[in-house]
Amino acid sequence: MSIPPPPGPDHPDRPGATGPDQSGWGVPPSAGYGQQGRQEPPNQYGQPGQQYGQPGQYGQYGTPTGPQPGLPPPAPGIIPLRPLRLGDIYEGAFKAIRTNPVVMFVLSGIVVTLLAIVSYALTAGSLAELQSWTPSDPESLTQEDLDAMVSSLSSALASTGLGALVSMVVTTLLTGLLMQTVSQAVIGRKLSLAEAWRESAPMFVRLLGLTVLVTLIIVAPIVLAVLLGMLAIAGLGGMAGAAILLLLVLLALAAMLFLMTVTLLATPALMLERAGIGSALRRGWRLGLRAFWRVLGIYLLTSIIIMVVVGMISTPGATLAALASPTVAMVVTVALSAIVDAFTTPFLASVVALLYIDQRIRYEGLDVELAAASRSSGG
Repeated sequence: MSIPPPPGPDHPDRPGATGPDQSGWGVPPSAGYGQQGRQEPPNQYGQPGQQYGQPGQYGQYGTPTGPQPGLPPPAPGIIPLRPLRLGDIYEGAFKAIRTNPVVMFVLSGIVVTLLAIVSYALTAGSLAELQSWTPSDPESLTQEDLDAMVSSLSSALASTGLGALVSMVVTTLLTGLLMQTVSQAVIGRKLSLAEAWRESAPMFVRLLGLTVLVTLIIVAPIVLAVLLGMLAIAGLGGMAGAAILLLLVLLALAAMLFLMTVTLLATPALMLERAGIGSALRRGWRLGLRAFWRVLGIYLLTSIIIMVVVGMISTPGATLAALASPTVAMVVTVALSAIVDAFTTPFLASVVALLYIDQRIRYEGLDVELAAASRSSGG
C-alpha cells in the first residue's frame, strides 16, 4: 500500500490548491475527467491489489473527485482532504490513535514496555557497578583503582550504547508501521495488525538504512565543529580557540536544526511511496524545504508538548519512587517510561505522517487522489 509519487519536475507548484489543475495531479477542468493524464508508474493505496486511480495515469477517474464549489471538502478518514491547519494535524493524530487503538496504542505499549525492560537489563548492572565504585581514599588512588574505574566506565558506556542501538532499531520499525497505519486511516481504512505488518515489513530494511543515513547527516555538523574547534584551541590556544569552538558549535546546532527539518519527511516518503533510500531523502528534502518554517515550527511545538507531558507524568512518579528502595525506583521509572512512550510514539509518528500528507495536498494535489482511493476502498 503506498501513496503515489509526485508528478515530474515539469509541473509547477500550486500552493493551497485542493482540486485538480495544471499541476499534473488530475486533469485541468477544461480538459475533462477521463482523458489520458501524465504517464506514471502504477502505485497502490486502497485495498490490497487495487491501484491508486487508473494504472499508470493520474486524473483518470471518470467523474470529478475534488471538492465541489460551495461544499465542504470530503473527510473520509481522520482529516479533511484539504490543506491542513495545525488543529487538523493534532486532531487527526488523536483520531488515528482512537480509531485504531490496537495498532496505534496497544502495540506501541507492548513494544515500548519490552524495549524498556530490555534496555534496563542491558544497562542496570554496569550502571550500578559504576555508581557503587568509590575509592576508599581519593588522595591515595592506586593503579588498580584507576583500572577498576576505567573498566566500570567502559562497561557502562558499552551497555548504554547497545541499549541505545536496540532502542533506535525498534523505535524506527514501530514508527514506520504506525505511519503506514495513519496513511490508511486518512482514507477511512482501518488496518488490522496483520495488515499493517504485511504492508510495512518489506520496507523495514530500507527504513533502517534511511534512519542510519539521516542520523549521520544530522550529527555530522557537531562532530565537524568539535574537531575544528579542538584544532583551533591547539593552534591558537586559550581564549581565542575557545571562542572559535563556541562559534562553531552554535553554527553546528543551527545546521543540525536545518538538516533535521529537511529530512523529517523522508521517513513517510519512504514508507508511503515505497521509495528507495536516496529517493526518499530527496523527496523529504524537497517537501521540507518548500515550507521550511512551518514544518520546523510544528515539529518543535510537538516536541515541546511531548516533553512537557513526559515531565508532568514522569517527574512526580520518579521523585516518589526515589524515596523507596532502588529496585522499586527502577521498576516505577521503567513503567512510567513505557506508559508515556506508548502514547507519545504514535502521536509523534502520526503528526509527521500528516505533515507529509499535508505538504503533498498543498503542492501536488494529493487530496484528489485520496478522495478517489477512499471511494475505491469503501472509505
